[in-house]
Parts: sequence; C-alpha cells; structure tokens
Amino acid sequence: MQQAAPATGYIFRSVGHVEAGAGCLRRLGALTARFAGAPGRAPVLLVTDPAVCAGGLLEPALQSLQDAGFAIRVFDQICADAPDHLVLRACRRARDDGVAAVVGLGGSACLDAAKITACMAHPRQSLQLSQLYGVDSLEPRRLPLLQVPTTAGSGSEVSRVAVLTTGETTRSGIVNRALLAAVHALGYPLGLRHRLAHGLSNALVLPHVLRFNLPAAAPRYAELAQVLLPQAGGDTPSRAHALIDHLAALCRRSGLPTRLRDCGIAQSGLALLAREAMAQQRLLRNNPCTLTEADALGVYRAAF
Repeated sequence: MQQAAPATGYIFRSVGHVEAGAGCLRRLGALTARFAGAPGRAPVLLVTDPAVCAGGLLEPALQSLQDAGFAIRVFDQICADAPDHLVLRACRRARDDGVAAVVGLGGSACLDAAKITACMAHPRQSLQLSQLYGVDSLEPRRLPLLQVPTTAGSGSEVSRVAVLTTGETTRSGIVNRALLAAVHALGYPLGLRHRLAHGLSNALVLPHVLRFNLPAAAPRYAELAQVLLPQAGGDTPSRAHALIDHLAALCRRSGLPTRLRDCGIAQSGLALLAREAMAQQRLLRNNPCTLTEADALGVYRAAF
C-alpha cells in the first residue's frame, strides 16, 4: 500500500440551489417555474422508475406541477444501473415532446438519467451519447433540470457526474471532476456483475476501504468522529478506529447484509471483481492511498 501524493488544492463546484425540509415536494411546481420559467406550451418531462410510482411518490410531484400550470410527460422506465439504450429512450422522448425542462425523481439512476436527458435534449446539443463519456467531455449546455432524490445514496442530485451501464459488466461516466474514491470503485463491480443496489454495494466494502485508507486518512476520520461520536476520546488513531467501527455497526443495525457471501457471491469470483474494479481509475485516482489490484482483492476478501 502506498500513500497517494497529497493534492495541492481543489475546486468545489456544486448546484446553485439546494432546498431541503418537510413538504418540499409540494413546492416542486413553484421551483420549476422559478428555474425553468413560467409554464408555456412546452411540457416538463419527469424521469422516474416503477418503484417510485408504486410507492406513491409520483402523485404529489405531478399534482404540484399541475397546480403550477405545467403540462407533464412521464418517463417511468428507469431501473438500477440503467443501460444506455434505456436512457436514450428518455432522451428521445424529451426531444420528440419538445420539453422545456426535466425533473428527476428517484434514486441515483433516475437522477443520472435526468441529467443526461436534460443535456441531450437541449436544442443546440449536437453530440452523440457515446461522445460524452469521460471527464469534462460535456459542454455546459442543457435544459433546466430539477432533481428530487428519494434516497440518501450517492448524492447524485448535487454532483456533476452521470453514470450508466454500457454493457453487461461495464459502466461509463459523464464526469466533471467529481471527487469519488475506492468505495465506489469497488462497489461498481458488485452492482454490475451481481445486480446489487449501489447503496448496498458501497455498504459492503465501506468499512474495509476505510481501514485500508487509515494510514493516509486517519486525521480526517478522527475529525469526523468528533462530530458523529463526541463521546469518543483518545488519540487520533483511536478516534479514527471508533468512526470505522461506528459505521460498520450502522450497516449491521440497518438490517443490510454485511458480507459478500450473504449476497450469493462466491469466493472464487473475488479475483474477477478486483480486476474489474481497476477499470474505475477515474475514482481510484482520488483515493487517499494508492490501491492496486492485489489491494482490491484484499478488501473483497475482508468483506467476504
């Protein structure tokens, strides 16, 4: 294990407006009018998935938009690890209907699909989807976009990243310099190969990646422990370990599986997962410690 070279600085970019609180969904129509303009003849496209519809979350969103005077189109076919052809269908729907704005409602797959749709449906966007993969590959041109997360997951609603599935076991990203790391990099193969939800994939490897990163990240872990665990005392290493133990216990209390074997993953497949995780260099380059394929295999073995 090798500690990565320290960064000399960073730029933090996020969305221009974040609103949180009870009943925010009832303000969706007013917020759409604020950021997309007053309702006109062009409709708004709402991008979501069947689970959101079945859970009763779609109706208040539609009601709020209707009360504000918007015509609405709904694309409700997004799934976890959404494939590129499905996202392209949402893009075609937006272009064919001439929508004025896009609303994403759901987990990270819905929000990522909404980002791509808002970009691809812009009348002056001439690039094909395959030309957008990579870092800083996208011109800052899109339709007005509002994101309504229904999960506390990847934070897609405030990131400049969209990820979609481009093959049976591969993902591509449209990225504007997001700082992600090894938790996501090792979580992706679990979702792609074994169809685990991304939140679960991350939770399975989280404590083990944190322990791997301790040599470089202990001071930051200790600082977080002071906020989350004010009762935790001791020196920096002690507080850092307390944070990791706390997060591991949180995963157990949530009722989620905590071992790869509990998710039907065979030990014989760990080497393949480690090899596939190495493809996520856009994430791994931001990890506090340099992580090799052998290190990734060690993390998966610890999680097994």
